[in-house]
Amino acid sequence: MKQGWAISYGLADPSIFAEDGGPSIAEAMMAGGCQWARADNKRIPGWEQMHLRFQANPPMLYFSDACEHTIRCISSVQHDENKPEDLDSEGEDHAVDETRYAVNSRPMIGTEPKAPSSIQYPKSVTEMTFAEIVNHNRKKRIEASSTW
Repeated sequence: MKQGWAISYGLADPSIFAEDGGPSIAEAMMAGGCQWARADNKRIPGWEQMHLRFQANPPMLYFSDACEHTIRCISSVQHDENKPEDLDSEGEDHAVDETRYAVNSRPMIGTEPKAPSSIQYPKSVTEMTFAEIVNHNRKKRIEASSTW
């Protein structure tokens, strides 16, 4: 903001809006000129939105190489042993959560994903883990950039 950038849309975990006997974190940030919208932090719909985007043809969720922590976290998160449709929140998941907030803020309604015929996946995209999808797409980006 000090450099003159106009940020028109920012999401934050709803917990920053909690008032525990004083101004909330969101109020303190607002006093400094930083305003946030309350993110939809529903976990299962957020993971579904991420899956829809990864499986779309073409994929609708990309990360630049500068997003190293997000790429690392997405590729390393594990499913919850007691709730397989959710992720285990005991590990490092902040970067994954911020991606979930972003995709949940603009839900995508998808159709059955169809893999492009030019890409040979080792197994069905619906059976791949986040780590396998990220690694596969990283290899494709590296192959594509080496042909330039």
